[in-house]
Amino acid sequence: MLVFTDADCLARPDWLPVLAGRFADPAVNVVGGGIEFASHNYWTVSDNLSMFYEYLAIQPAGERRQLPSLNLAIRRRVFAEMGGFDERYPRAAGEDADLTIRLRKKGQRLHFEPRAVILHDPPAIV
Repeated sequence: MLVFTDADCLARPDWLPVLAGRFADPAVNVVGGGIEFASHNYWTVSDNLSMFYEYLAIQPAGERRQLPSLNLAIRRRVFAEMGGFDERYPRAAGEDADLTIRLRKKGQRLHFEPRAVILHDPPAIV
């Protein structure tokens, strides 16, 4: 299993065991976790909500059409079969959507596990 998060994220102590627990089911190949926000800056919170509302830790578990890589786990074999992230993206933006859309198109179910929580704390938007 490969696990991804971002430099501006802090995982809860039980994050990895919760994500890994979903892989006990051999049919599960891709799992994304829940997101909480640290900032109280209005613009940063607004930006986070607009991008990640489907993945808030308060949302119900279930399938998603995409999963962000700031909280993502995938079986190594499946990641390799997909060719990983498309490195032609010029900046860190969109490659996670691309990967998870390609996974879904190949028949992979994208599982959302809200109990696997990371705290997203990007720099404040001014």
